[in-house]
Amino acid sequence: MIAVAIANFCCGKPPAIAATQTKTVVAELAALPAVAVITPPRMKASAGIAAIAGSWTVTAVRLTPGDVQALVPNDPSDMGAVLDISADQLAWRPRQTGTFGDACTAPQLTGDGQIVCGTTNFGPPGARLSRHTETLTLAWYDGAILELTRVN
Repeated sequence: MIAVAIANFCCGKPPAIAATQTKTVVAELAALPAVAVITPPRMKASAGIAAIAGSWTVTAVRLTPGDVQALVPNDPSDMGAVLDISADQLAWRPRQTGTFGDACTAPQLTGDGQIVCGTTNFGPPGARLSRHTETLTLAWYDGAILELTRVN
């Protein structure tokens, strides 16, 4: 029934039919038990964000393979950007170049490193942060993989 309502709504059926079917779908969804809501597993703060708290600077920019690239390796617009990480937020320090306006409140990391924010988004959809021995890597906009090193 859900697929039919969506297909009718998006594909030109009369609005009255789509509205009737949409009401049915809403009723069906409302009848589902609360446990049907699935959220991604989150790491404990001590194993996730707390372990990487501090300031990190972009020391390398790698690119994902693709036909069109908006950036170049070690793109000067991204190099040197500083990311401040705490249990309260992920935030880039103000900067004139690059795509560094994002901020994340109440950050958490899922088991696969996806960044989940309390009330905002951080980075492109599905942005992931990976910890390595001395560095972090962050999948960022325009196919960039940012390598960050802790600021001392």
